Amino acid sequence: MSRWYDYVQRVLREHGISAAAAARQAGLAGAGIHNWKNGTRPYAALAVRFARGMGENVLEALVECELITEDEAARPPEKRKRSTVKWFGEPWPSDESRAPVCEDDADRVDPPPAGEQCVLCGELFPPDAQGITLPHLSADLKTDIRYAHIECIVQNVGA
Repeated sequence: MSRWYDYVQRVLREHGISAAAAARQAGLAGAGIHNWKNGTRPYAALAVRFARGMGENVLEALVECELITEDEAARPPEKRKRSTVKWFGEPWPSDESRAPVCEDDADRVDPPPAGEQCVLCGELFPPDAQGITLPHLSADLKTDIRYAHIECIVQNVGA
C-alpha cells in the first residue's frame, strides 16, 4: 500500500463510506480509487477533488499524495512581490488588456521633486502630474530613479 492509499482508507473509515460511494460523492471514476489501491498516485486535481468531495483538508491530501511537503502545506501564503515600478499622482484606470498599475497604494510614491524632467520627453513635471518611476542604472553602475509622464509611457508602448 502507499501513503496516499492509506490516507484514502482512513478517510473512508472516518466517513463510514465505501470506495464506490466516495467516488460518486467526489465526482471520480470508481476505477480511480481501485487504481490507488494498486499504488497509483492521482494527479493533483484528482487528489483535490477527492479531498473536497469528502470535506477534507486539501493541503493534507496533497501532502499524503506526496505532491507537496508538510513544510509547504504549513507555510503561509507568500505576499505579492513588490513592483520596482511605482506610480505617482492621481490613480488612472488601467485598460483591461494591460496589467493594472494603480491597484495598490503600497506602490504609490511622492511626485517627482520640483525641477525634475520626464526621462522620455524632457518636460518638467507640473505639481499635479501622473506617471511612474523607472529604475535606472548609470554607466558607472549607480542606480537611481527616473520619472516618466503616464502620457509618455502610453505613447511609447509598442514603439
